[in-house]
Formats: sequence, structure tokens, C-alpha cells
Amino acid sequence: MDELRRLIDRLEQSASLHARDARLLYREYVANIHEQLRDGATPTQPWRTLSILSQSEEAFHGDLKAIENDLFGQIAIIGEALDLWFQYGIVVPPHYPRRVAIILAKAKRQGEEREFLAAWCRHFGGSVAHTSVVERARKRGIAI
Repeated sequence: MDELRRLIDRLEQSASLHARDARLLYREYVANIHEQLRDGATPTQPWRTLSILSQSEEAFHGDLKAIENDLFGQIAIIGEALDLWFQYGIVVPPHYPRRVAIILAKAKRQGEEREFLAAWCRHFGGSVAHTSVVERARKRGIAI
């Protein structure tokens, strides 16, 4: 479970990005691209998104189903999503951390699930988008 440990460590060791700062990062990122497009230039910085989302809808749904219970697949997507969050303020979809928690619970790895949820909520505990993850953490006795 080196990948899970690395993810938890990253969440525990990374400085939290306040929602206000994330909005500023995102606005700056979008404004930069719009400015380049307005000037007729090819953007030097392409639109950023998760690689799983950069495909046809059919392929996306197929990949999503294929990794539904794949802990390593979910962790890889979260890692990519965190890169986008910290660099550009692009919101992390809540589906992937929720799946990690569910996979850990089904595997009867409650200690790791609690540790992951606590680390996750340290960053996203106040996010409306992550309400289901926060509620899961609260049910596990984690103070948010």
C-alpha cells in the first residue's frame, strides 16, 4: 500500500489551500488562457483536466466502471487531481476520495480509511462539493 501511504502523507504534509486562494489561482489560470485566445495566439498553457476526463464520454464511463473497486486507480486519479488543485485551483471531484474510503471499508481496513478521511478532510472538510466524504468521516468519529 505504498501508494495509499504516499497519498496520506502528501495530504498530511501539504499546506492547505484556502478556497479563496484556490479561486484566485483558477481565475488567474483562466484569465491567462482567455487573454492568449483573445490576442489570437495559441495558448501556451492548455486547458487542464484529469486525464480520465480527456476522452470520449463512452470511454470515460468504461474506464470509470473498470476502476470502480481499484484502489490504485482511484489513488492515481486523486494524485493527478491534487496536482491540479494546488497548481491551478481546479476543484477535485469528490467521487474519487469517496471511492477510496468505500474500497478501504469493504476491505475491512478501517484504520487506513479513518487516516485517509482525516487527511482528506484537513484540506476539503469545508467544501460543499465534498459533503458526502465529510459526512462519512464524521460517521467514523473524525472531528472536522
